[in-house]
Amino acid sequence: MLGFITGVASGFFGAGGGFLIVPALVCGAGLEMREAIGTSLSIIFVNGVAGLVSYYAQGRPLDPLVTALFTLGGSIGGVVGSSLATRVPAKTLRAAFSTLLVLVAVYMIATNIHAMLH
Repeated sequence: MLGFITGVASGFFGAGGGFLIVPALVCGAGLEMREAIGTSLSIIFVNGVAGLVSYYAQGRPLDPLVTALFTLGGSIGGVVGSSLATRVPAKTLRAAFSTLLVLVAVYMIATNIHAMLH
């Protein structure tokens, strides 16, 4: 059920899956932060492949160059990020992730308030 709710929220809001999946895995499934990160990356990969296949099957336009560049960049970034995560204490990793979530939330709130007022 938690996976379904996370998927609906991710699809509805267009939020990056990791921002929703990692907290769901840590809080809802009781995984440690490192386990949640690895599991999240696997889930995002499968979701990405499913989305790509779905778009292709529906005849929706895809930009192969953008797809390839984001795949390459995401793959390299994932390897570098997971390598760095193994060197950082779990407590620091949780604090950094929490800080990032708060900063993204503040940015989104500010951007939307500005858009509503103008």
